[in-house]
Amino acid sequence: MPVYKNEKNNTWYVMARYEDWKGDQHQKCKRGFRSKKDAQDWEHSFHLQSTSDLDMTFAAFCELYEKDIRPRLKASTWETKENMIQKKLIQYRIEGDYFIPDWEIPESQQKPLGLYGRLRKAYLEENRSGLYTRMILAGTLYDHLYETDRAAQERLDTILPALAASAGATEALKATDPMKWVGIMNTCEAQVEEIIRMELIYV
Repeated sequence: MPVYKNEKNNTWYVMARYEDWKGDQHQKCKRGFRSKKDAQDWEHSFHLQSTSDLDMTFAAFCELYEKDIRPRLKASTWETKENMIQKKLIQYRIEGDYFIPDWEIPESQQKPLGLYGRLRKAYLEENRSGLYTRMILAGTLYDHLYETDRAAQERLDTILPALAASAGATEALKATDPMKWVGIMNTCEAQVEEIIRMELIYV
């Protein structure tokens, strides 16, 4: 696919011959490039698209997807898809051989997660991947994790003292038989942990 210079207006253009997926031959002319490098970059990207090469950039893939799907959709439907592509998918940075989403985590979501927030995150990743992905794309994952952690800690602080008191883990017992007191407290903590996991984590 040669690259040519238009001497009249000092721009560059590409004459591209390619074969589509049916085996039919076509020719495409793309004009108006300001430099030879711009024309060559477009030529390279077009070649990857026309041959469905897996080395094409994600942006080039999205362009190919648009050309294929847009004519078959209502304008409003395409606008929704385009908004999702631009805001959620096409922003990335290249690190080695990988394309890494270039998303910024809001400052409010940069504080460390507590134990229950981490447990909830692990559960969603492993068992509810669809919900986990939707929360990431919507930007609501960490708010959910922080709220889960807060609610779980609140349940622990509320239930454990009452349960321990009913089981006889009093200050008097702690003073006279600390080993027995520790045993009762461990049992109560395990019971409360199980309640929290069933009601807030594994759901």
